[in-house]
Amino acid sequence: MTTAKIIGGGMAGLAAAQKAAQTFDDVELYDEGTYADSREGAWGELVPNYQQFPFSKQVDGVVRNIDQIELRTVEHSTSRQITEFKLNLQDGVIIDRDVYETMWATELNNQITVYEDHPVTPEQLQDWCGTADLIIDASGPQPVSQNAFEHISSHSKTIETVSTQQSGKFRQYYPIPVAVIFGAAKMYVTTKSQIRATYGVGWDRTKAPDNKLQRFKSLCEEAGLPVPSEREVVYGTEPVMGSRPYRQCAFHQDGTEVRLVGDAAGVVNWASRFGLGRAIASAYAAVEYHNHPKKYIDWLQDSTRGDRIKHQILRLLEQGVGEQRLMSVFGQTRSEYPLHWF
Repeated sequence: MTTAKIIGGGMAGLAAAQKAAQTFDDVELYDEGTYADSREGAWGELVPNYQQFPFSKQVDGVVRNIDQIELRTVEHSTSRQITEFKLNLQDGVIIDRDVYETMWATELNNQITVYEDHPVTPEQLQDWCGTADLIIDASGPQPVSQNAFEHISSHSKTIETVSTQQSGKFRQYYPIPVAVIFGAAKMYVTTKSQIRATYGVGWDRTKAPDNKLQRFKSLCEEAGLPVPSEREVVYGTEPVMGSRPYRQCAFHQDGTEVRLVGDAAGVVNWASRFGLGRAIASAYAAVEYHNHPKKYIDWLQDSTRGDRIKHQILRLLEQGVGEQRLMSVFGQTRSEYPLHWF
């Protein structure tokens, strides 16, 4: 009997479990949370291209189609808006991630065993090596593998985030999702309706303020958004694409194949959560190449090469001409590059 163990029940973990159920006799998924209650931080999400998702748009959790995103730059010292323009999306949707993940887990209920409220410790992961055929680590930016195996390093580059989900009046941000650049702070607003929204802000780790909550509150006021209390926010540390050497994401340990996927592998875009589709794709690839670690590593490198090059070019341009001038050029050309930069 072949066994696959999946750590993490988010998008990447669910995708890995779905794929593994087609090949392995026994698939177990372990999630530190539960699908019965609200999943902390799994709120409304912008998906620029839905094609990598395995369900139709008629399932629970898909809120609406979108074909544009609006980008703005604001001069923080004066609150003066400098640029504003819209970019077209190929096959965009807004999803309620909480509902979507619960739907997906329910769909898999008869194919796999799901262990909720079951965080996996580094010691447990080590014990599984030698008994399971495949372990998929989809446990997020600070994966369990990082504390279980000496050769797995922490992400070299990250962004610090603060986000919230609120009810209020969001008519000015509906129905088109909005990204707002306040200098080093990059803010997003994703509305699920005119009265419900998810919004947050991210900073490069080297530019994050000491008091992130206070800065987030001031940006909310500046953007005309409801100001959350401390208990209503979630703090996060998100990897930047290429922040983990891909050779660390596939290895053989005591007779078991181990793969890192999604945020654990660092396959996400800059300060947005545009990495959901890529996280799902990485999970599928990790299972498909479960007997070929080099093929999975090659897939990670090949599938992200274009975006990594774009990031490097945009960072050089930003350093050379400044963020405000760069956004002004984007506004004139309607280039797709702002999505990669943001």
